[in-house]
Amino acid sequence: MINFCLTNKPKLVKGNWKSKKRLKHGVWLYYDSGVEIINSPKHWIVFGGILWEGQVTDFLKDTKQNGIFYAIVLNKISGEVQVINDFSDSFYLNYYMSGRHFVVTNEIKVYGPSFKINQYWVNWSKQGVDLYQAPSPKKENITPLEGVKYLGAGDVLTFQAWDDFDCRPIVTNWFTYHRDVGPLFDAKPLHNHESALDTTKKIIAKNCQLIQEKYGTRLVHFCSTGVDSLTIKSNLNDVPMYGFIGTGFNKYHELEAPFKQLYNDYNGTLHYFDIKTLEDVLNSQLPNLQKTIKYDVAHLMLMHIRDVYHLNDRVIVHSNFGDHVLWHNRRYVLFLAVHRWGMKDAQQIWDRCIPHYGFGGPAGPTGVYSKQSRIDEINKYLSDPYPDFKTAVIAHKYFIKPPNLSNLSDPLCIDPYMDLRLINLLPSCDIPTQEASILDARIQKDMISDELLPYLNPHKAGGNWVYDFPKRDKEEFRKKMLSGILKNLQRI
Repeated sequence: MINFCLTNKPKLVKGNWKSKKRLKHGVWLYYDSGVEIINSPKHWIVFGGILWEGQVTDFLKDTKQNGIFYAIVLNKISGEVQVINDFSDSFYLNYYMSGRHFVVTNEIKVYGPSFKINQYWVNWSKQGVDLYQAPSPKKENITPLEGVKYLGAGDVLTFQAWDDFDCRPIVTNWFTYHRDVGPLFDAKPLHNHESALDTTKKIIAKNCQLIQEKYGTRLVHFCSTGVDSLTIKSNLNDVPMYGFIGTGFNKYHELEAPFKQLYNDYNGTLHYFDIKTLEDVLNSQLPNLQKTIKYDVAHLMLMHIRDVYHLNDRVIVHSNFGDHVLWHNRRYVLFLAVHRWGMKDAQQIWDRCIPHYGFGGPAGPTGVYSKQSRIDEINKYLSDPYPDFKTAVIAHKYFIKPPNLSNLSDPLCIDPYMDLRLINLLPSCDIPTQEASILDARIQKDMISDELLPYLNPHKAGGNWVYDFPKRDKEEFRKKMLSGILKNLQRI
């Protein structure tokens, strides 16, 4: 739906594309039906995704735009190309440049047989080093294929496309969290709870309106009983819902009763996963891995739902980014306890934080959500904390790529929370407003409609049971993902 490949040497790539277009000077664009192409007098613009503000033609003036997107601007006169990545690297862009020839794409599987497997990437990945996604400052920019690189979040790749000249690629950056958002922590607060609530309401309502106007009846909503999902559902008009529950939800405090009631009352499609057969479901998706990302269990479960209910041509609305812009998960709660409250004892932090929504509820029975595991997590941070709250939040944003469903390849996945204005919001708030959002998701709870509020799960959850495999099983899962990706690249 949203896949593309731009090259001036078609022999370098392979794939079955719905459309292709010769732009100029031997430059070819291969693309799917969801890719937008604008032919202006002096430029070609290739665009995938959605903008929350402005128009696609605004990329002719400024690479900094607000939305979920990739954009390619080709100057018909000079041959200069700009490949512009959004602030979250939603589509996992990658590229190859050598002499006068290039490939730019969001699908690493399209590179042809002349590209060799990068054994350095394979060996490090087998040892557990996370090289699956676009590099952070702690990671080298390598991919499974020699000569192919990732384009990072907020990056702009500029190069010469005409094959009369060398490509001469240059990578610049229009957004980084520490540079563009970091100073807001030290500035005078712009918002209290009331103004933050009003701002968030307007942004989410407008984003949901734009999504519905652009995609219409193609939309479906992947919805849970969490605060992020119900806030979005409060702003969607009769968009069909899909979701899942499974064995063990109750014991991990993601209550089945309100989940089932929500889907019954709103005629949604609720899929049931049995832990006994989950491994078979996961294995069935291995041939479908197309992105070099850090897949987790939930990705494959959602891919299964996509296939079972034939959603490949639909546009999925989800809300995975909500807790990353409004900070309601236990990592932010820990930063708050250590740096704002001055707490240094893990048990005391546990006792004080456990009643709050953002901390994740009571202990799970085993594994990473048990009390011992979470106490160990607290102690690990206490042994080597960041110097202050601001640094902790910035580091978490800088080095941890937020979860994103856009990597499903098909269909297109859109999250209304992935908005630069919301990224800037909490750093611009006063401390009481920040704390209320971290601890109890106060802003969003005040946005959920009265009719949906009864379905809200009492704790932040998220299908924790699916992640609670023994360590050896997690290691086996990681190896399977690696093997699946390499098999699908047809390089082993």
